[in-house]
Amino acid sequence: MEWLANRYAKHPIAPRRSLTEFDVSALESFRAAAGSGPVELPTEDIGTEELFWGRLEEKAPGFRDLQITLFVTYYSNPGDPVPHTPEVCARQVGITVSNIASVALSVPGLGPNHPPVPVRVVDFEKVGTHGLTGYVFCANGEFRCRRDQVRWIIGRPGDRYVYFSKIEAILSYAQERDRPYALEVCQRLLSEALPVLVAEYFPDSADLKGE
Repeated sequence: MEWLANRYAKHPIAPRRSLTEFDVSALESFRAAAGSGPVELPTEDIGTEELFWGRLEEKAPGFRDLQITLFVTYYSNPGDPVPHTPEVCARQVGITVSNIASVALSVPGLGPNHPPVPVRVVDFEKVGTHGLTGYVFCANGEFRCRRDQVRWIIGRPGDRYVYFSKIEAILSYAQERDRPYALEVCQRLLSEALPVLVAEYFPDSADLKGE
């Protein structure tokens, strides 16, 4: 029994490339926002030091009142309860969550036969500012938008090594009428970031199996 437990135990795995080195120039239609610089985040509260947080702007002339942030975190503890989601964390700091919905996002960069990616969209308000967050988990290469689904993937028999990442596109805007454009930018940012993360940062399937 001890041999079986050791043989099938799950183990952590580091990303192929640290998220702290995320290359914004790999995004087709976004760049680092002018005047943006390093930001110290409460890594103890977030639960990992393997993360990227960056203010972005569109390369093409567009809606300049829109604030765009890409926030990616990476975890690799087989016993992680997956506690962090935007709707939970927002309420804990006094932000009002006004709506939660799910959308199916087409991501051509993941391959011609890849199914749409399920994305959770959270609308929020704080002190007269409107915003939305689109987020998805990538757990051992599979995309899910619910914590229980992530727990199942990292706990099920199969891969020897496990990880999951939460990828968020956060948009803030002044007027409610700007929401449709903010949602379009949110989905476009995720559709550009996910293929880069999968191809260059997250472990590949052979590494997860220990081959």
